[in-house]
Amino acid sequence: MAGPFKRRGRRETEHTGDTSSAREESPGRQEPAKSRRPANTALRQQRLLAWSPVLTPKLIILIWSIAAVFFLGLGGWLFYLGYSVRCGSFSSSPASLWVDVLMSAGS
Repeated sequence: MAGPFKRRGRRETEHTGDTSSAREESPGRQEPAKSRRPANTALRQQRLLAWSPVLTPKLIILIWSIAAVFFLGLGGWLFYLGYSVRCGSFSSSPASLWVDVLMSAGS
């Protein structure tokens, strides 16, 4: 491999170019060089077209206003639900259960 960088995990014969141990080739026939380069497509080269919105101050104010109305309405609804909860208590101890049974049986 040419250059100052060396690949890891390769045999030394591949770096020096000695292919005699790998396989015998006929002298008149050469194989085409295999390239490891990916296909030159827009997807592989990350040249896809993208949509980029134009964020003008008018658009930003509109988006923030819509979000504000939505979340203020949601907060008001949660506030209403919080104040409309009724307070109640229930005791599940064995003594209180017997008291309820005896009170209802005596009437």
